[in-house]
Amino acid sequence: MVSRDERLRRISDFIYQEANPPEDRHQPLEWRRNFNTVCVPLVNIKIVSTFNVHDTDWDPRNKSTDSPWQLINPEINTTRFISAFVDGEKMRDTIFCAVVDDKEKGITRLERPHGSTNVILRAGKPTEGSEKFPGGIYPGSCFRMNLEPGEDYLCFDMSLPENQMNDILECLSRDPNVQIEVDVNLLSFSFEVDDALREWYHPRDLFIEENAPAPVRSVSTSSRVGARLDTSDKRSKEGEIACTDGMHVQNAPINQVPIDLSSVTKALTRLTVAIWVLIAIIAYMLIK
Repeated sequence: MVSRDERLRRISDFIYQEANPPEDRHQPLEWRRNFNTVCVPLVNIKIVSTFNVHDTDWDPRNKSTDSPWQLINPEINTTRFISAFVDGEKMRDTIFCAVVDDKEKGITRLERPHGSTNVILRAGKPTEGSEKFPGGIYPGSCFRMNLEPGEDYLCFDMSLPENQMNDILECLSRDPNVQIEVDVNLLSFSFEVDDALREWYHPRDLFIEENAPAPVRSVSTSSRVGARLDTSDKRSKEGEIACTDGMHVQNAPINQVPIDLSSVTKALTRLTVAIWVLIAIIAYMLIK
């Protein structure tokens, strides 16, 4: 876990080292940059639609004051994107931001934004590719927003192929309560001890520099169908199963006492004899 007194020294674009390692350690431990997969569960999901009709050209010197209509151009299109927050209780990893503490000495401290992390998913176009970056990548980024007073949070702004984005929007239209998790390839720094010893399901600390690339790895959606048995608690009553939707399914009692049917059989036999006697009396009276 990162402490408040943690200070790191930037060695290169790919490595940070402990700025004040213990005296008995022969070399400082390192934080190394790589693409780390971060699972981002979403809450408070909203679908935002923008219906554009016209666009206005930028005219800083007011050259078209005599005919301002020339600045108006048709721009008819509709854009839709998903805006959500990260479920902090379910998110496994913690993301910090690198802040320069002493520029001359190259000392950096780590800060964690206190606000809720924001996520934006939108349809995008793949990169064309260059000498440094491959083509066909749908870009994404993670950055810190702390420009306004009191504003301090992380933001993921990521793009998907349009057909996949439409499928996700359709899932939300069918089930507004659908659960969405986004796996993100976050270009971030991880602690070498965690990289060597940590199991994949263990929480970890990561940190980023300013605007970190964060392309989407995958998006998972899940919906609840029908009543769900609550397997987390024991059965509250004998012979009764609790369901998550508040309903209860009644089972037969476990220790049910068998019913003695002999008395019922005797009563039916006596009733049958009485009926036959009554029929015989009525028949005798009719004959007589």
